[in-house]
Amino acid sequence: MSRPTRKEKKRQYYAIILTTLFIWFVFVLFLTILGRMPFEGQHFQPEVFWSYRSVQLKEAWFVRQILGNVAMYIPFGLIFPFLFKKKLDGWKVFIITLLAGIVISFCTESIQYIFKIGLFEFDDIIHNALGTAIGFALYRVVRNSYKRHRHRHRSGF
Repeated sequence: MSRPTRKEKKRQYYAIILTTLFIWFVFVLFLTILGRMPFEGQHFQPEVFWSYRSVQLKEAWFVRQILGNVAMYIPFGLIFPFLFKKKLDGWKVFIITLLAGIVISFCTESIQYIFKIGLFEFDDIIHNALGTAIGFALYRVVRNSYKRHRHRHRSGF
């Protein structure tokens, strides 16, 4: 059995990243859209940070909702940047990753509003963006740790 070529390794690498992103997307789709039923009532909350008032009123489920919205997008911020070439500037990758997270979140909120299966909230978009940013920070930690590890093995330390 021969060793995989560089091109085959690259193809496997992208297949793993894209498969992982697809699994994350299906998970988010189920939590935010497919697992919900239409309901009557308010479907749009234009006030930014309105959920924090509920937290101040000691409504514990809002804390879980806020943390859940942040946590739900951490995997995206962690995995998505691995799609970019190593030579691309870190800030550009961050901006692209953050904007992609915001667009996905905005589309999710819009679908919830259109089909009356959730509340379109700017707070959710902000929390999802925060989760994406945290995930990106974790990506940087992982990437930098890997680089240091490789450098040690190449330099003989």
